[in-house]
Amino acid sequence: MARRRLNTVLMLGAAALLLPACEGIPGLGEETVLDDTSWSLFAIRENGVSTRLDPDLRERHGITFESDGALYAQLDCNRGQGRWSARETGPDSGTIVISGMTSTRAFCPRPSFGEQMAAELPSATDFEIAPRTGRLRVITRDATYIFERSYDR
Repeated sequence: MARRRLNTVLMLGAAALLLPACEGIPGLGEETVLDDTSWSLFAIRENGVSTRLDPDLRERHGITFESDGALYAQLDCNRGQGRWSARETGPDSGTIVISGMTSTRAFCPRPSFGEQMAAELPSATDFEIAPRTGRLRVITRDATYIFERSYDR
């Protein structure tokens, strides 16, 4: 009986030590404003030039951030998936990492921004939700992707 109690105490102690390590795993302790949200691509800004998408193109380009760290992307006529994690540095902003991005490779009719999104999103460094418009800005190495919230989840 004493041995069983000792084993229980040791297991509880080990679990208590491991719990803080789980805090950095998306969905286990660190919620962000991006958890369980979907966004349609509104515009892309590169080299000081902004390209605004028409409503049809917006529906064909978007991203979804799941609270378990999964990322799903609509890349025009292709679909993508990967992983994401974020750390808030302010109420509606922070750093973001997108990794393991894979996608289907069908040829989409022009204009299309799907291939560009798939290539650029893994270089994302920061995000911000603009207070006035509610639009999400994802800043990558070469461009800023501006998304509008999708509420049809």
